[in-house]
Amino acid sequence: MSRFAFGKEENNLFVKYIIHDKTMPNRIKRSELLITAHGNFIGAREGQLDKPIKEQPIYENIMRLFIPKTFNKVNENKIQRQSFLHPPEKRFSPKQPLAFFTEHGNTLVSEKDSTLRRIIQARAIAAELYPPQRPLTDYNLGDVTKHQQSFSGIPMERKDFIKAILIESFLLREKSSVNKELFKMHLGNDKDKILMVVPDILMIKSSTNLSTILSDPLNSHYKKVFCSFCRGQSGKNNKSMHAIERKSLISEFERKKIEQIVLNELRELNFLK
Repeated sequence: MSRFAFGKEENNLFVKYIIHDKTMPNRIKRSELLITAHGNFIGAREGQLDKPIKEQPIYENIMRLFIPKTFNKVNENKIQRQSFLHPPEKRFSPKQPLAFFTEHGNTLVSEKDSTLRRIIQARAIAAELYPPQRPLTDYNLGDVTKHQQSFSGIPMERKDFIKAILIESFLLREKSSVNKELFKMHLGNDKDKILMVVPDILMIKSSTNLSTILSDPLNSHYKKVFCSFCRGQSGKNNKSMHAIERKSLISEFERKKIEQIVLNELRELNFLK
């Protein structure tokens, strides 16, 4: 029988997975949240103008009245257009500090071994950290439930992959050598940019925005939120960015050993055949 159990909090916008250790007498309420989603924002910074375009006459008969016979036929097909003000980015002021693994305006590259997994293993450093109440772009978030990922070479549905990395995260932090490293990291400059503890993981399953997710009563108690999604502008050719990587807390031998324990736990839970 598995020593782990999973709680689930769900509504029409997201599903959140919470890991519990059944050997512990009391269930711990996690203080940190990790969000996985598709992300982008619409609009440009307030005041940015579209490139001005000269007004073109619309009606051919008017054009022929005022333009000589050398009139260029190409101009007949041009549509009148004026410069306009783009709608500004929608912004809000979250009450929790937020950590992002790509800079604003960039997409987040999906790594072979999963950016989400690197984050939960404390192998990724956030690119930007926003303190509470600082105005922030209200990113659009989209469904990632259909994405398949592999754990130890085994393809899994996204929901099962999330359970696998939560178990892995739990087992990883039980090792005394890892706890020593985490303590050193806690004393360093990047301590607020690294996910030090086992989090709850929230997966977006329907179109929404970041402010709606953070203001939901199910998520109001978190003291810190880590965001694993793209932050590029919709419809633009945005730059791509890899999550900043740091060295693994364990050896390759230890990693494979933990992976096998995770797979056994998933089988006990009937999440894996």
